[in-house]
Amino acid sequence: MKLPKTCVAPEGTFKTGIHAPCFHIRNFRENDFITDLGKFYQNGSVPNTVNFPSGDVSEKKADIIYEISNPYDFNGTTYINSAWADKNALNPELISLKPRGGISFQNSMKQWLRKDAVPAGIYDALPRPVLLAVAESSTDPEELVKIAEKACSFCFNPDDRTPCGLLFEQDLSGNAVPKIHDPELFDIIANNRFLPDSHKEAMVLKPGIQGPSEITGEYLSSDGHSHIYEYLRRNSYIPWGHFAANMADRSIRYTASDLSFSDMTGMRHLYCQRTYARTAEQLGIEPGKRRRTMSEQELETLRQSIVETLSKEGSNTLEFNASLWGWNFGFGYAHSGFRLHASHQQIHQQYALIPRTVPGRDGQPVPSYACGDMVREFACRYREAAGKNFFDSYLRA
Repeated sequence: MKLPKTCVAPEGTFKTGIHAPCFHIRNFRENDFITDLGKFYQNGSVPNTVNFPSGDVSEKKADIIYEISNPYDFNGTTYINSAWADKNALNPELISLKPRGGISFQNSMKQWLRKDAVPAGIYDALPRPVLLAVAESSTDPEELVKIAEKACSFCFNPDDRTPCGLLFEQDLSGNAVPKIHDPELFDIIANNRFLPDSHKEAMVLKPGIQGPSEITGEYLSSDGHSHIYEYLRRNSYIPWGHFAANMADRSIRYTASDLSFSDMTGMRHLYCQRTYARTAEQLGIEPGKRRRTMSEQELETLRQSIVETLSKEGSNTLEFNASLWGWNFGFGYAHSGFRLHASHQQIHQQYALIPRTVPGRDGQPVPSYACGDMVREFACRYREAAGKNFFDSYLRA
């Protein structure tokens, strides 16, 4: 059997294709449109004659191109120019994102106006794309507070005028909802990590401020540094109840570099706890006591019970037999108002169980999709062709 298309060789190395292009191109152009592109500072013009060759074009030695299949065959292939790759391999920091510099619209305006303060209504006068851009990119907490107060109505502590919550109103169904004047601006400003934490907490971090989703689990590290809530999302684009494990309001994390080892441990613990418990319930196994976080040992004992039960012949009849899992690491709006990615504050993960099949419109079962199905299919084909476990080879490579 042929090995699936992958960059992972069975012996535990990465495979790379090498293109050394050379080619001859027939010239079908009829006309020349020669013009000057500009002039040198000293003298002489810069013509575009190179763009209009008189005959065919030959390239004897173009840049070598590396072709690297992705680890999984269903993820395609990446092409990388060797000139770029070889230069950056000597200094990998060249391809990193540059640190964000300080930006303050109001300070720029002060310099332009030659004043110590900008007009009070200047943010009302900004074109909307400019306002959204300032809300997204500003690193000035004072400025961000002013914009936040345009987006929603705060309640303030009388002593120090810090926000303690939002003003609410009733919707058409009589439910209490925050009074948000500009939802787009609200989302953008609440996701700017330079907004003071007191405002972020009032707007989006305090448990319950984003709606009635129940908190069905939590993780609190022994040192109190990592506190995570597990929210149940009853009605979402992910059916059958999915869960969002969010850093709590006492553990604010807006960048990946903010995450600690205990944060990662807690996120993983909540995912395993919920997944094991729901799987165990399908198998008739008691998953554990209510209103208490499982210990690591209890989780491992439950996992072993699940594996033992599933190993028995005829017992693998799980209705929900796959898991869905993903991370959100950021948020962004284009200045045109289109949301770019993510929909939630802070770094968080989401997870759910996926059913084996769902009824179609005609009543016949339709296989339910999970990305893990493709991973499983690929791993099986790899093992059949190579006689080795894909993940063992991948880790060695």
